Formats: sequence, structure tokens, C-alpha cells
Amino acid sequence: MIYTESTSIFPSYIKEPLNYNPEKTYLVIIGLHGGGGTPKSMLNLWDEIEATNFIYVVPQALFTMSTDDGIRFDWLNWPSGDDQLVKKSFTLSENYIVDLIKNISKNYNVEGIYLAGFSQGAIITYFAGIKNPSLIKGLIVMSGPGLLAPLNNPFGKSSSSNWVAARDIEIASKLRIFISHGKNDVNAKVDLASKSAEILSNYKHETTLRLFDGVHELPPKLVLTEIIKWLEF
Repeated sequence: MIYTESTSIFPSYIKEPLNYNPEKTYLVIIGLHGGGGTPKSMLNLWDEIEATNFIYVVPQALFTMSTDDGIRFDWLNWPSGDDQLVKKSFTLSENYIVDLIKNISKNYNVEGIYLAGFSQGAIITYFAGIKNPSLIKGLIVMSGPGLLAPLNNPFGKSSSSNWVAARDIEIASKLRIFISHGKNDVNAKVDLASKSAEILSNYKHETTLRLFDGVHELPPKLVLTEIIKWLEF
């Protein structure tokens, strides 16, 4: 099999706050779904939180995969098992997020932008956010990976080492970062979150770590409410 890089067009789903006023400026949260997920799995994340006052944008990941449940989407092409393709997919997904941020900024009065990713979406949140700190205010990392630790492909035996460089973490030290993680997560061990928070703090990031009783899942309402308060610093 061979792969050819080309140009395509991808949808992003948007929820504007109640009483949205195009003359006002708003925070924007970009929600990145997990690998093998769909945008709709992230779209209703904040629905139980009353009076959110931000624009919520959920893009579809670049790469498609066929499952028993239909077509799903992936950020890193992990199902291919091709190490070079996975490496290229990191860069393509980063560029996609950068283009999306620029597109949002053309269409809305933006006060600031946060990336909020779950699972594989959290990998891209770290990767794209840390490499582009001038474009965003902060990161919300939900059930994510370990920084400065090997990143294992669940579809193969390979792993990506140095997928985020320590130097990039240092350069991006003005980012605000909120990490939420289930204490009983078996897909991404909770120690990875704790270690990442320690690394980020050592590099002078304003870092909040919130562990909750749960598994590999999106944060519960209580933690989402805490994130909203954190956004209102």
C-alpha cells in the first residue's frame, strides 16, 4: 500500500453561547475527540454546564477508519501500523489545527483560544499547543498521555519517543494547562498525568492537575465546572 499527501476539506461543528453577540469578543475552546471517535462524541461535552460563555468548536480528525460501528476518525493514523505515516500524521494534524485556529480568528472576535483534547485528542492538544504557544492561551488535557515518555501505538508494537521535545515545553512556558484524569484509567495510567503535571510545573507552566474517580473517560460534571472556573481566571 502507498499513501499520497493531498488537500481536502474537513468540517468543524460549532456551538455559540446563548445570546451570542458578534460584536463581542469570546473565548474559544477547540474540542479534539479521541482516536477512533467522532466529533459528535465531543460536541455535547459542556451541555450540562449552565451559562457557558465561550464558542465551542469541534473539528473532525483528518484520517478515516472503518469499524463495526461505521466510519470513525483518527488523528495519527495509528490503525495503519506504519511508523513513518504516523510520524507524518503528527505534522499534518498540527498544521490542520493551526489552519483551524486561523480560520476561527477570521470568523469570530476571539479573546483567546484553548485546545481541549480527550485521549488521542489530548496527544494532539499537547503536540500542537506546545509547538504553537503564540496562537493559544492554554490546554485542557483529558485522559491524556505522558510527556517525555514513549507513546505506544495500540495497533502495533512501535512507539513514538520524543514526540514532544523538552525544549518546546520550555519555550511554551506561558501556557496555562489543566489536566484531568481518571484514577482507574487502564488505557493511560494516572501516573502519566501526575508526571506530566510535574514536568510542566518544572518548566514554569501554570499547571492544574485534577484526578477523579473514573476510568478512561471524559471528566464528570463536577470537574467540567472546575474547568469553567479555571477559564475565568
